[in-house]
Amino acid sequence: MAIEHTLDTPLSRAVRVAGSQSAFARMIGRSQAYVYRLLRDGKELHPREAKLAEQSTGVSKLELCPDIFDDAGAAKHSIDAATSHGHL
Repeated sequence: MAIEHTLDTPLSRAVRVAGSQSAFARMIGRSQAYVYRLLRDGKELHPREAKLAEQSTGVSKLELCPDIFDDAGAAKHSIDAATSHGHL
């Protein structure tokens, strides 16, 4: 069983909606190994990837990146602030 079936996180839900880690990776322009590492390590998506994931899977970017997006879906921080925190 793939790791996304053993987790209950926004990312694992998005991967399940996509159908597989590979399909999700193609949606966000990354590799399957990258997606696996995020799932395994409990990491969040990059904000741009979260936006792509939201468009493709319906899992909100707020859920996927709660430290970056506010309840209205706007970025909480400027791009410069997010970059300094290692998110961009």
